[in-house]
Amino acid sequence: MLGMLGSAAYAVPYVLPPNQPGTSDPYSLNSAYSVEATYSIAEDSEDPDAWGARVRFNLYSDQVDTIRHQFSVNLGGMWGEKSDSIEGLDYKIESFMLPVTAGYDFNVPLCDSLQWYAGAKLGYAWTNVRALGMADESHGYTYSVGTGLRFDIAENIYMNVGYEYGKVFFKLMDNEVNYGHHTIVVGMGYQF
Repeated sequence: MLGMLGSAAYAVPYVLPPNQPGTSDPYSLNSAYSVEATYSIAEDSEDPDAWGARVRFNLYSDQVDTIRHQFSVNLGGMWGEKSDSIEGLDYKIESFMLPVTAGYDFNVPLCDSLQWYAGAKLGYAWTNVRALGMADESHGYTYSVGTGLRFDIAENIYMNVGYEYGKVFFKLMDNEVNYGHHTIVVGMGYQF
């Protein structure tokens, strides 16, 4: 009997099975789509505040107990309007901005259904501004940094609430413009 236990048939090392279908390793990426509503308060009191919407395509790592890495491509629209006057002349500023950005967020689990996130986005934006009977279109670089909370409200559905600080650099009517804004973000997404 002891001889059988020592034979070559029982000396084969145990090999762990590969990942089963439907499971992932810490380096695999999953996808998620989200839609976000935004409200931006202009840093300069002469610039209009803006509201808008943004769609995001996200790729994220599937780690549960550690930091979750998330990469995103974002497309949004921001509309703003402000009425003012100069020396008794009333005027209105109307603006539209279309930013396209790529971003990275890291997510830290606080409990099973709540995560804190922080990250940054970098991209390009197109603008259209009308004021005092003149209109101008421009484009330039944009960036933002932000933080917030993400709540899992169902198995594949989540909601996020956050804050972002961003800037857009462009030339408008032959003037260099740095449009800074503080943005409140509320969104909902579906992950696969």
